Amino acid sequence: QHLIALDDSLGHIRNHACETISLAQTIRNYTDGINKHDFRSCPPDFTRAFTRHLQAWIDMIPFVEKHNDLRGEMHVLFEQLEKGPDAATFIPLLRNVWDTWAEVEAAMK
Repeated sequence: QHLIALDDSLGHIRNHACETISLAQTIRNYTDGINKHDFRSCPPDFTRAFTRHLQAWIDMIPFVEKHNDLRGEMHVLFEQLEKGPDAATFIPLLRNVWDTWAEVEAAMK
């Protein structure tokens, strides 16, 4: 459960980092921070779920790089992108992040 505590800490930083740096760099910082963790002590189902979750974040990077000028709290930016002209592209990417997080939560039970 150390990884969940790390995710909680890095997630809080991630949610606010994009107030001053790009969303793409914010996501890279978050995923790089998690990937520094040793997953060997984690159950295989959890490791698979968390790896898929990190990949969902990474998959979002090419899209958010097109919006490098956006600044603000992450969830506020996501709401803007969900209502923007590229929403049809963004919404499935975001849904994958949330769906894979649900898989992580299921693997913890």
